[in-house]
Amino acid sequence: MNSEKLDEIKRAAMAATPGPWFMSIADAKGSEEMKSWLAECIDKTENPVECLWSVYANKEYKPKIENGLIVSVTGNGPTSKDNAYYLMMASPEVVLELVAEIRTWKTNWEVLNRENIDLRAKIARIKNET
Repeated sequence: MNSEKLDEIKRAAMAATPGPWFMSIADAKGSEEMKSWLAECIDKTENPVECLWSVYANKEYKPKIENGLIVSVTGNGPTSKDNAYYLMMASPEVVLELVAEIRTWKTNWEVLNRENIDLRAKIARIKNET
């Protein structure tokens, strides 16, 4: 991964809703406002939407649309819970930590690679001297 891509990922993480993020399952049979919002956000399926997995950014959050803390609604399909878990695990502070870790590893690798090149050159000189 190049430096430009790491910069792009870092910018995206810094612009996102701060974490940590959490996941929950919310009852979709709530208020008319919730039903209206769900109708706009979810394609109609053969199965009625009774509950939705969501990711949110406040531990005290009780799933309600009006406080605006929902980071993502992953739906009610067979992978919705797994998708919510994945998004929760990739919250901004986690992504920023990963970017920093990748940069550290890349820097360390570059240093070790230069040292390796220098040592190989020294060994070659010693072999030529004998």
